[in-house]
Amino acid sequence: GFLLEKQPAVAALPGDKFWIDERCGNFKGLDYVRTHSAPLDQPLCTASMDAIWNAFHPTAATVLLPYFDDFDTQSWWTSQQLMILLLEQTFEAYSTTIPWAMATTNSSNGHSEYPRGELDYPELLKFLNRTVSPPLRYTLQDRGTKTTQGTCELDCWASRPSNITYNYTQMLSSRAPRP
Repeated sequence: GFLLEKQPAVAALPGDKFWIDERCGNFKGLDYVRTHSAPLDQPLCTASMDAIWNAFHPTAATVLLPYFDDFDTQSWWTSQQLMILLLEQTFEAYSTTIPWAMATTNSSNGHSEYPRGELDYPELLKFLNRTVSPPLRYTLQDRGTKTTQGTCELDCWASRPSNITYNYTQMLSSRAPRP
């Protein structure tokens, strides 16, 4: 299937049918999605993904995992907020949400109570700059205030099989400045 053929750095499934409105406010195909009952049949390249189901390429996992739990007492959303921030700055063009499938849960009650809410983007960027290892640190830049609503594109790596990258660790290391 798709994951074996394309081998994205990170792939996600949406958690509900409204995910595209929440996460892809600038998406040019948004009107299509809103007016058609069938799901979009192409992967969307986006770093802004729900944490309900994520698959990590083994070489990307060595760079991106484990999730940060430093802010769990303030908000459980922050671990995914930090992941999105890292993906935006490292593998955004190689991260995808697969809109023709959806992750679901058996819970009819929804979520239990837990701390939630987004934390301040500049503070999270400072945290990452203090915490992550050098090749990853070299990619971090302040690109202005961000939220979990990011960029979503159809014309990207996922639509070009000849541009497959199988070693994301090596790709990231090649961006580091040389001594």
